[in-house]
Amino acid sequence: MKKLLILFLSLILSLSSISLVACGETETPGGGGNNPPEHTVEGTAGLRYQVYGQGENRYAVFIGLSKDCTETDIVIGTHYQGVKVSEIGDGVNYLSNFKGVESVKIHKYVKVINSSAFNGSTALKKVDFEDDCSLKISGSAFKKCKALEEFNYKGEIEFLGDYAFEECTALKTTEYEGVNYIGTFNNPYAILYDGLDAQDVKVHKDCEAIHSKAFLDKTNFKTITFEDDNRLNSICGFAFHNSGLTEITIPSSVKTLGQEAFRYCESLKKVTFSENTECNYWGPLLFESCTLLEEVVNFDKTKITVAPELCFRYCDSIKYISFPETVTLIQSKFMWACVSLEKITFPKNCQITEIQYNAFRSAMKCKYIIVPKSVQKVGYDLIGRVNEDLIIYLEGEPNGTWHEKWNRLVDIYDGKTVIGTKYYKTYIYSDTYREDGWRYVNGLPKAYVEG
Repeated sequence: MKKLLILFLSLILSLSSISLVACGETETPGGGGNNPPEHTVEGTAGLRYQVYGQGENRYAVFIGLSKDCTETDIVIGTHYQGVKVSEIGDGVNYLSNFKGVESVKIHKYVKVINSSAFNGSTALKKVDFEDDCSLKISGSAFKKCKALEEFNYKGEIEFLGDYAFEECTALKTTEYEGVNYIGTFNNPYAILYDGLDAQDVKVHKDCEAIHSKAFLDKTNFKTITFEDDNRLNSICGFAFHNSGLTEITIPSSVKTLGQEAFRYCESLKKVTFSENTECNYWGPLLFESCTLLEEVVNFDKTKITVAPELCFRYCDSIKYISFPETVTLIQSKFMWACVSLEKITFPKNCQITEIQYNAFRSAMKCKYIIVPKSVQKVGYDLIGRVNEDLIIYLEGEPNGTWHEKWNRLVDIYDGKTVIGTKYYKTYIYSDTYREDGWRYVNGLPKAYVEG
């Protein structure tokens, strides 16, 4: 009987040693048996965090210091309430009390530093990172950190937002081939920061980003090439704005092109994307007013989903555009006033669902446009104010939200009153005869003729 009692008590004790985790909670870092303890860093007292998500998708965000925290050197903890801290919050909503902080240590679980996170931290001198990882740094993350000297990051900068290190005048730079870079712990060439006055630039193979305004207004600058096996992944906003750049081949590794990166490059004639390009994001006004731009080679090989607003406005010399399969939205005025545009081509497996207003307005030399059947929404003046001979072909019946004046040539005024509207000739694809039908003849659209 005594043996049975001992066995029963042993069973109770063994069961009580099993930690029970309620639904939606995450176990406190630790481990046992074959599971090694999870890496932990004890954060500085007085730091604030917030948990987002539910269940296994929960993550914590560092959101700043408490009002009574006066520490000048802070360490961000790896966990909060048993959840990994994977982001630094945005400065607009959270991180506004960093004026006295001189150094920050960030652990390896952090993957994202959000917009303006440390913007205006005028005392911040050093940022240390614990271990290798891929990091996304959003726009203005360290803007106006005028005392910042060291950014000791050991991994890859996967994405760099616009103005991330704007006005960081104390950062140490490294010169290579006539331009200045700011570096990380093991890569002094991580970010091309200032084009100086170089005319012909060769970018170091370890460069991961071209910072905002690197070549802004440098009209003497002409050419840029990239070393083989380069690591470039971001060209930030305004990087080449109003520069003298004449031609560029964008490496396959580049994923993002920031807003207005090439705006007002009035000498730029040709842009080429590498065949196996990874590019999936373009900012608005990217090539606006590049008046001599004739070719965008391999645009259809990119992976962008949004063709951004005002992207090619006033690109007077461009003649042809062919969209990639990944595009789902063409924003307003994408190619407004491209007066030499003759041909617009959409892919066979077109994914475009919306074309916004004035997308191709004033394409003076365009003779026809085929609107894919995937399109569900069209804004007004799709290709308005062109010659009256233009013909619009529709691959399917309009069955979404099409503006009543999506295909107008022009409104007719009598003084101050609109008395009518001219519309372009429009045909709908048809295998059988219909008065307004069309079909392909020798690969080209042609109004249907019976027999």
